[in-house]
Amino acid sequence: MSNTIIVTMFIPLGRESWSGFERSDDDYINYFKEWAMIHNFMYIFTVPKYESKLLKIREDYGLKDKTKIIVFEDYLKCDEDLYLSIKKSMTNPCYINYRYNKNRPETQSHTYNYVMMLKYFCLKEVSEIVDSSNILVWHDFGWHYYNYDFNSSLNFSFIDKIQMYKVIEFDDNPIFNIIKWTKNYITGATIQLPCKYAKDFWHLMRESMLSLNRCGFCDQDQTILLMAYREKPDIFNIVDFREYRDIFYSAIGKKNEYKEKEISIFRYKIHKLKLSLVNFFRKIKYALRQIYE
Repeated sequence: MSNTIIVTMFIPLGRESWSGFERSDDDYINYFKEWAMIHNFMYIFTVPKYESKLLKIREDYGLKDKTKIIVFEDYLKCDEDLYLSIKKSMTNPCYINYRYNKNRPETQSHTYNYVMMLKYFCLKEVSEIVDSSNILVWHDFGWHYYNYDFNSSLNFSFIDKIQMYKVIEFDDNPIFNIIKWTKNYITGATIQLPCKYAKDFWHLMRESMLSLNRCGFCDQDQTILLMAYREKPDIFNIVDFREYRDIFYSAIGKKNEYKEKEISIFRYKIHKLKLSLVNFFRKIKYALRQIYE
């Protein structure tokens, strides 16, 4: 019988100083506390500074025996070749100027993009420890949803492929154009997969990133997930992210009682108009930057 195992990771990146994307280490810890009571066995990858603190959080929920902390003594050396490849591609001024939004973490921080790739390294590492019949669930450390019943056990035994969640419909948009305009198709916040796929998944993700770097580009893991899907679509099951809540409650054996708030058509159109105007002026700014820089 397969078990569902949670895998997550916390590596502090000094994000509190990232203008427009500020999150302190304490913010991340508090987000984790919102879902850390989940009953499944959990592997947490982190740095020495937070080893005891994260274990204490799980212990306070009575889940110390269902927790394994794995410490990175130097996370940059988990895959030094990958790290250097990402760093080289992102220190090229041509790449930075090519990006529409130069201020986002995936444009500014090669360490951020590297750490996002370590999620799939962690899944591979856990797959080499546990029985191959198990299901692995990646859950971003700082990703939580209010009104979710995390005081339960997840059972994703029905998963037979790598299950990912799309946030918009897929198309044939070239990767270089996706990177230019910072467009996301897949969320990297949660992924479920049979343990037997984890090693190949890591190698597929790694090679996708390296091939992108060889072309002088880089991006966070969500674009790399799309590249991996395009390379081997048969090993993936793609689900609309709007269905995740129902899937989550199905996995804990309960009915989803939460009702989304209805948004009036007028308010929705105003919201879309605001986004369109913001995007329009950003594109003008980008065009001027290309002319004068």
